[in-house]
This record gives sequence, C-alpha cells and structure tokens, in this order.
Amino acid sequence: MADQKQPTVMESATNGHNGHGDGGDGNGEVEQVPELPAYLYRALERLAPREGFTEGKFSIAFDFGSSKGDGFVGQMFKAVISEGERKEVYLCKIPPLDDARREQFSAMTAFAREAFVYERFLPLIFEYQREKGVESREDGFFHAPHCYYAHCDEAAQESVIVMEDLRLREFRLWDKRQPVDYEHARLFMTHLGRLHAISLALKRDRPEEFEQFKLPNPFDPILEEDGPFRNMILSQMQMVIDAMDVEETEALAKLEQLKANIFRELLRCGDASLAEPYAVAGHGDCWTNNMMFRYQDVTPTNIKLIDWQLSRYGSPVLDLVYFIFNCTDEELRSHSYHRLLSIYYDSLSKHLHNLGGNVDKLFPRSAFRDHLKRFGRYGFLMSLMVMPIICTPNDELPDTNETMEKLMKDMTNGTESEMVYGTTEKAAARYRKRMSGAIRDVISYVQQQLLSVAEGEGFNREQVKINYEPGSKSGDGYIGQIVRARFVTANDPTNSLLSVICKFPPEDRKQRERFHAMLLFERELFIYQRVLPAFEELQEKQGVTRAEGTYFGNYPKCYRTYFDRERGEAVLILEDLTDSKRPGLKLLDQYQPVNYEHVRVLMQALGKLNACSFALKLHRPEVFDELRQLNDLLSIVLDTEQTRPLTPRNCRLAASAFDPQKEPARYHYLLELCNDMWPRTGARIRGVLAEPYAALNHGDCWTSNVMFGYDTEGNVNEVCLFDWQMARYSSPVLDYTVYDVWEAIPTTPCHDRS
Repeated sequence: MADQKQPTVMESATNGHNGHGDGGDGNGEVEQVPELPAYLYRALERLAPREGFTEGKFSIAFDFGSSKGDGFVGQMFKAVISEGERKEVYLCKIPPLDDARREQFSAMTAFAREAFVYERFLPLIFEYQREKGVESREDGFFHAPHCYYAHCDEAAQESVIVMEDLRLREFRLWDKRQPVDYEHARLFMTHLGRLHAISLALKRDRPEEFEQFKLPNPFDPILEEDGPFRNMILSQMQMVIDAMDVEETEALAKLEQLKANIFRELLRCGDASLAEPYAVAGHGDCWTNNMMFRYQDVTPTNIKLIDWQLSRYGSPVLDLVYFIFNCTDEELRSHSYHRLLSIYYDSLSKHLHNLGGNVDKLFPRSAFRDHLKRFGRYGFLMSLMVMPIICTPNDELPDTNETMEKLMKDMTNGTESEMVYGTTEKAAARYRKRMSGAIRDVISYVQQQLLSVAEGEGFNREQVKINYEPGSKSGDGYIGQIVRARFVTANDPTNSLLSVICKFPPEDRKQRERFHAMLLFERELFIYQRVLPAFEELQEKQGVTRAEGTYFGNYPKCYRTYFDRERGEAVLILEDLTDSKRPGLKLLDQYQPVNYEHVRVLMQALGKLNACSFALKLHRPEVFDELRQLNDLLSIVLDTEQTRPLTPRNCRLAASAFDPQKEPARYHYLLELCNDMWPRTGARIRGVLAEPYAALNHGDCWTSNVMFGYDTEGNVNEVCLFDWQMARYSSPVLDYTVYDVWEAIPTTPCHDRS
C-alpha cells in the first residue's frame, strides 16, 4: 500500500458522485476525510507551481468528492490549494483506498485506461480537429473536463487524475432517478456523433497513430467463468425477471432465454473485430451520472462527458444504445427513438465532412442499421447492471466497502453474491417501470422491421407514423399473427402513404412450439427470399416480361423478411393486396365452391409456377437442388399430440357424407384414414416418388390462400397466391387436387386396391 498522509479536513458537505454532483450523504452529517496516500500530495505539489503557486508558500486541504454508494472503481476528493487570498479548487480521482475493492474491481486497470484517455486520446482528438479547422465547441467535440494532471503506475498501485470542478462553471448532473427529456437526449446524441466521427477520420488519416487507441473490452476479464461479477449479473437478471408481470409470458420467456446466454452475448457485443471496419474509440459508460449539463434557463446548452474508465474500441452503437436504454424511458423512445438515431447519424456525417471524410465510405447508413441490429441488445444487457443504481437514491445505495467485504466472503465460501438496491417501495416501483419499458422496447422487433420498410420506400422516419389494425379474423393465427400496418404522415393521419401486411409468429412460445411456427416461417421466408426472386431473374433472363400472359408473378410483393430462430422472432412484410392505391383483389367465400372461371385462372397460374420450377432445374440447378429439400410440412404440423385426435373425428365426419351401401369405396377409404392419415400422406407425396417430374408446390392451395382480381365487367383476370408456409417439393398435381379433391378418392372397393 502506498504511504499515507493525514490531510487537512475542510468543513464542507460531500460533493456527490464523481465529485461533480450536488448534495451530501443524505443525513446532513460531516464525515472525516480518511487518511490519503502520499502520492496524491506529491501530485498536487508538482501541479501547484505549474498553476502559478509559489514553492513552499501554498497549502492543500481536502474534502470528500463523492457520496455513499459511489466509486466502486475510484474515489473522488476535492482539493483546495491556497496561497494568501488565492484559492483554487481541483477534483482528484484516485483508486479505492480499500485493498479488496482495488483488486476485485480491477481498479488499477481502469485507472490506467482513464489516465491514458486524458493524457493521450483527448489531447490528440482536440489537436486533430483544430488541424482540420474545427476550433469551437459549437462545431466540434471538446466536451470533456479540463485535465491538469493524469498519472498511473499499476505496479506501485498509484494513480491520480486531477481535473477541473465543473460546478464552478455552472455544470450540473441530471437527477439519475429521472429519465432525461428530449432536449438532453438531443444534445448528447449530437456530441456523441461528433466523438465517433473523429475516430473514423483518425483511422483514415493516421492509422498507425490511432492503433494505440484500440483499447480492449474492459468487461472481458470480469466475465471470466469464476469471476465475482458473474453471480452479481445473474442476480440482477433475476431481479429483472421478478419485476415483470406474470402475464407477460413472451417477455419472460425471452428473459429466461437471455439469462442462459447473457455472458456470451456481453462478450459478443464487446468484440471489436465483429464491428470492423466501423469500430470507434467510444466513451463506454454513457449514462447520466457520467455527463454534466449547463443551462440557459431550463434548456441544456452544453454537455461534458466525464468518467472515461470504461472507454474502449468497439461498435459505435454501443455508446448510443447504452444511453438510450438506461437514460430515457419508454414514452420518449416511443415517439423520438428514430429521431434521436437520425440526430446522431446526421451529426456524425456532418462532422466527418468537416474533417474531410465521407460518411458513405467510412460509416454508411446501411452499416449503421446493421450495427443497430447486431449490437443493439447491448443497451438492454447493460441496463441489467446500471438500472438498479439509477433507480435507487444515493442514501439507499449499499456501502461500497461493506459490499466488497461481503462479496469477498461469498467468494471464499462459494456462495452467490448479489447487490441489494432499492430498499423502499418507491425505488422498487421506479425500477419496475423503467426496466419493463426497456424490455418491451427490446422485443418490439416487428416495428423496427416496419420502420426499415418505410426508410426503404423513401419515407422520412421522423415524418411517418404507423397505424395498426387487425389483418385477420378472430380465430385465425394459430401459426402466425397478421397485422395490417398503414404508414401515414405524422402531421396528417388521413394521408395514407403505404399499406402493408405484417405476418409474424404467435407471441406465446408454447403455441409457437405446438404448431411448429418457426419451422413454417423459415419455409415461407425461404420461398420469398430465395425461390421467387430466382423465378423473376430466370424469366427476365429468358426474355419473358410481366406484360406477357406466360409470366409467373402471381404472388404479393415482399418488402422485408427477418428470421432469428434462437430468439423466436420472424417477420414477413408483404404488399396489402386490398390497398386502395392498387387494383384491389378479394378473397372468395371459403364456404362456397368456386366456379369454372376462377378455377381456370388459378390453373393457369399453377401451370406457370410449375413451368418455372422445371426451367429452374435446367438453368439454375444449384437453386433447384435447394428446392429438392422442401419436404411436406403439412403432414408434420397436423400429426402432433394436439392435432392428432382431430384426424379420426374429421375422417369419420367426411365418411358420413357417403352412403356405405351405395358408395362403399369412398366410405371405407375415409374410415381407413382415421388411423394413420398424415404419416401415410407424408410418405406417399415425397418428391422422390414424383421424379423426374417433381416441382415446387404451393402446398396449401385453397380459397383462403388465393385472391382474385376482376376487370370492369366483373370477369376474373388476375389471381394471387399467398401463404407459402406449406410449400414443398412433390408432384405438380397435388396443388390441382385441392380444387378437384374427389377425383383423388378411389371409386373401387378397398380390398380391390393394391
């Protein structure tokens, strides 16, 4: 341990978190400043002459700089250097005085990182901007406290960072318990975009010099298998699960799934190699206790980012989603999430331009969207650790030294470790509200896909609102849910821009499993992603145009697909065939048999479908080989524990339609099917049995999956096939028999059939 020296104690209250906050320890008592290390005095004694104080004529006094519960990784003290009438205030940050805290929280590593940021990184990016002609804080990123001295000697376990007291310049911390409003979020996003832009520009202009700033993920060491933080994180995860309403079964299922993979996910999100070539040097700990604001009246006009101990090299999205999920609430995100993303990206783009860079090359919008998709869950993962602290008043936070003593004892005994936050019902309620909102936003993946459609269609996300209405009747949706989404202008809901149909699996996990929903969605998405585009490309290459009657395009336009089996998520977004902006199609009454004209138009479409299959076999054999793998899913879905009892009942009901005396063959055939209808069916319609004439089948070709269009005189002139979940590789005749089913039932007695 470093030498200790007894300080002069000032008679002032404690200063709050990081030394920059307001208020004391919550009980009005003045606590004695502990014995401070001699190296802190030596640092200030070296600094004082540089600041204009006379050797041997100045004095140094200390006060606390942080509150109870603050400072897991460091402790803050306020130093006042005095000479005559002159007094200057400095904030001094040092590693924990407690040996256990210093060791278990890897404090020296964190201090080495922060000292490096203040010594090397921040001065370089400030100098680089000025070199590029960016001089003022209004145009660039100069938004960190002035650092007077930064030093770290890990071997000696000594480190000091001396910085300005921002309170003297009227900067204030936001109340961590309250989510920030839009103006605070806007200001942060603006300057975060500039910070990240500098990294991208430096990587381009000074790649060798920038190499030193590729700091590793600080969480890697503490997520080791036997590390103390693992049990702490699992405990926080259980707090989240316990905070959810039992009715939110989908969210609970996802949380349980996440709990099993949380450490792998944290490590994956922090892996900078997965973020290349767009990784940046980020702040790493972007929540409200690590930023201070200055105001004009009540409007924030300036911001400073403090506490750079977790700074690291990784995806730009990490800082962004960390802030959004921990510092905003569900209400703000519901109306401003995409606006904040745009503010960030536009700020990054503009600053890159000011630095001589091109955002389309250094961080295109498509890459930004991809990073949000791949790394976006990091914000929620970090909220597991940060949210309990955010929602708990300082006077309820656990004492840091006592917590570490318990943690070390639990590790020695092999028992689980946990932190206790929010001892009052008010704090617990605040936590439940904030955490539940974060969870709901995480699982709103369907809306994110819809907004991507809006952007792809050229709509400004900030100017578009999505209205939802049911897309299917009550009782539908065993295998998938269907919602109609209408894009309207935000300021005029009557102005409809686009209507789409959004199809996604049931929210209930058991229902998804019962009906093999993910298997079916995977099949349908394969058809829309791989097969139908191959048909389009093949026809175009062969000179068959949409204007010709032989062209196969009898399916809805697909705007977007998304599938993640592990998370139980899938989305298929299609054109709305009933949209008033296009010639409307309509469904027939499923209880009424179709007439000849409807069958004729459908048969023509099925013929073209099969023709495309055969042509694909000839011209694109590699794609056709994928089609060969499409087995019959209908027999699998309907031969489950839940649906198997329905088959005998339905077969007997169908048999009762025939007089066993007059039509014995049909009657007994249907009764035979009671026992093994679906296994027998699946075996008999395998594609291999139909070779060399097997082709792609729609697989579920009945009136509820077909829509028709008409000319002005009411004649059928168009047909559209949708719901391709049962698509399979088999005999072409299988789709046709749906419309001529009784021709497939034998007229000879059962005992006469081989």
